[in-house]
Amino acid sequence: MDIAPLNQKTGYVRWMKSQGLPIHSGHGMADLRALEVAPYARLGGQAAFVQLHGMQGITGELYR
Repeated sequence: MDIAPLNQKTGYVRWMKSQGLPIHSGHGMADLRALEVAPYARLGGQAAFVQLHGMQGITGELYR
């Protein structure tokens, strides 16, 4: 999934893209169990990223 609406200059977004996992973004997810996942060798098992819109500035100092 293309996450172009997100700020492409943050280190976190670049890192997510570099991991080769699906990135699901939106205002909410109806069922996390239904999302596409991929093998994640770094931690073992299956994984994906969930990027929720509207959470910028609420989750702490991450983007300051």
